[in-house]
Amino acid sequence: MHATMPVMYMKRSFFLVFLLSTGAVVSAVAEDRKPPENLSGALGTPVVGSSGRTASNLKRDEIRQLLQAGKTSKAQKELDRWMGQDKKSPEPWVLAGTLQFEKKKYKKCLSFCAKALSKSPQCAEAYFWRGRAYEALGKTLEALNEYRAAVKAKPGYSEAQDALTQLSNQLGEGEAGYKSFFSY
Repeated sequence: MHATMPVMYMKRSFFLVFLLSTGAVVSAVAEDRKPPENLSGALGTPVVGSSGRTASNLKRDEIRQLLQAGKTSKAQKELDRWMGQDKKSPEPWVLAGTLQFEKKKYKKCLSFCAKALSKSPQCAEAYFWRGRAYEALGKTLEALNEYRAAVKAKPGYSEAQDALTQLSNQLGEGEAGYKSFFSY
C-alpha cells in the first residue's frame, strides 16, 4: 500500500519524491493527482509512505517493542517468522545477533551475523555487531578488522567509525593505522 501526504503549491499540482538516507522513498502528492502505480519498482527501493520507514524497519521496531514490553516469546516468534518469510534480507539475522549480544551470548551473536553476511556480504551492521562481539570476547584484533569492514562497507557509519577509532587508539594505531587501512 502506498500512503501519500497531500501537498498544495499555489495553483499547480505536483508530485514529490524524497529518497532518504535509509533508502526509503517518501512521496507527497497534490490531492488531485495520483502517484505512479509502480514507483517502488521504478526506483528499486521500497515505498512505505510519508513516514519514510521501510517494512524491515517497521518489523524490527515491532520486535523491539515486544521485547521492551517483556513479551520475549512473542518477539522470538515474530523474529523467527520474519527470518522464514524474508529469505534474502540480512536484517532479521542482524537483529537476532544484536539480541544475542544484549544477552551477552557473544558466540551466538557472531553466528547470526555470519548468516547475515552470507546473505549480504556488504552488510555493515553485521560487521559492526561482529566487532562488538569480538571486542566483548577480548579478541581486539578481530574486532578491529570487523569495524574496518563495517566502515568500508558503509562509509560514514558513525558508530563503526567511533568504535574503530577508540579501539585503534587503545591498540596504539591511532589515526595513522586508520588512514593506512584506506590508503591501499
